Amino acid sequence: MKNVSSEYEYSRIKQKTIAKKVSSDKFRLNVSAALTALLAIAAAFLLIRTLFVRIELTEQNDINVELEAELKELEEEKRRLRIEYESRIDLDELEDRAENEFGMQKPSGSQTIEIDTDTQDKALIFAETEKNG
Repeated sequence: MKNVSSEYEYSRIKQKTIAKKVSSDKFRLNVSAALTALLAIAAAFLLIRTLFVRIELTEQNDINVELEAELKELEEEKRRLRIEYESRIDLDELEDRAENEFGMQKPSGSQTIEIDTDTQDKALIFAETEKNG
């Protein structure tokens, strides 16, 4: 009878081992399913986030295009206004006004003095900038 009892114990141990293995397999399957679900949720979130970032980037690009067009228009208007401003300056009119309204006169030959120097004269010409006009 010892044989029967040891066989019985062996089958009980074997059943426990099988039960543990089945339980372990179910646990692994559940963990795997949970991780797969989390991965799918994360991937969906990233796709949606990428979509929103693309939409925002497109909106910013549209704004940049509009601003560049406005800048070109303003630069063209600036150029046109500069030409108009420069065309309004009439040196003959200024000279006439200076003589008639302010009583200014052209210098006579006796009012000018010529200075002779050994060194050569030089002049610096500065480029016109936005700040100093």
